[in-house]
Amino acid sequence: MANIFSAVRKRKVVSGILIVAIAGGAYYFWPRSADTNALAYTYGTVQLGNIVQSVSGTGQVSTTDQVDVKSKIAGNITVVEIKSGQTVKEGDVLAKLAATDAQAAYDSAAANLESARLTLQKSRQDNSLTLEQARNAVTSAQNQLEQSQGDLAKTYEQAFNAV
Repeated sequence: MANIFSAVRKRKVVSGILIVAIAGGAYYFWPRSADTNALAYTYGTVQLGNIVQSVSGTGQVSTTDQVDVKSKIAGNITVVEIKSGQTVKEGDVLAKLAATDAQAAYDSAAANLESARLTLQKSRQDNSLTLEQARNAVTSAQNQLEQSQGDLAKTYEQAFNAV
């Protein structure tokens, strides 16, 4: 070891150049750590296949557009014409409603009209009511029937136009 130090002292210039050359070579050939932001390219042959990627996360999923659907009349839904997630457009029938209330009002008005006709017929036979009272009862029942028919028609029209 002493011989090396004495040789270095005698040949200072050559030793300095040799140390610089060794340090430069070590710096040049020393493996560098990979840059984490550097792009890495992988080459290969083209093949037909599926690309599978998945994304995971936590949180809530919400829609940006939401539409509330409601009808202009009340009633029980009897048939649903669409499936969940199905795309619909304007004019599509979404559901059918039972018009039991309007039908019941119509049936009641028809029964009242029939009752008034029977009362008129009976009054003609029994003379228990005056003819004018019987006619008024029939007219009133006819008006009530026409009103119920109009209401029933409006109910059906609103049910099909509103849904």
